Amino acid sequence: KDVNELQLPHASFDRVVSVEMFEHVRNYQHLFANIAGWLKDDGLLWCHIFCHRFLHYPFEVNNNKDWMSQYFFTGGLMPAVSTFLNFQQHLTIQDQWQWSGEHYQHTANAWLYNMDANKTRLKPLFKATYGKEAAVW
Repeated sequence: KDVNELQLPHASFDRVVSVEMFEHVRNYQHLFANIAGWLKDDGLLWCHIFCHRFLHYPFEVNNNKDWMSQYFFTGGLMPAVSTFLNFQQHLTIQDQWQWSGEHYQHTANAWLYNMDANKTRLKPLFKATYGKEAAVW
C-alpha cells in the first residue's frame, strides 16, 4: 500500500516506527502531517533512514547500472542528515543519532553470502514472487 494514501484513525497511536521507508517517499511534509495526526498528543515517531552526510538527491535512473534507483528506491529520495530538520511544522525532532555506515558493507556481504549459500532454496521462492523478473532480484 502507498503510505501517501494510508488512512488511519486520528490520534490512535502512542508510537509510530518507520524503518527504511522514508527513502521511498518524496513529500515529507505531507507524510509528517499524516503521522502527526495519527499520533496521540504525547505520541512519538521513531524513524530509521539511510541518509547521506550532506547531500539530498533523487534516485533517478540514468543508465542500466542504476539498479537501486530502478528497482529498489524507485521514485524515492536519498535524504541528507539534515533533511528532516527542515520539516518540523507537524513534528519536532527531539533527538537525532547518526552512524557512519562504515560497517554496513559487512551486513550487505553477509546477506549476499547467505543468499548464495541458499541459492537452490531461494530461486523457487523468487520465481514464485517475481515471475519473469526473478533474475533481477
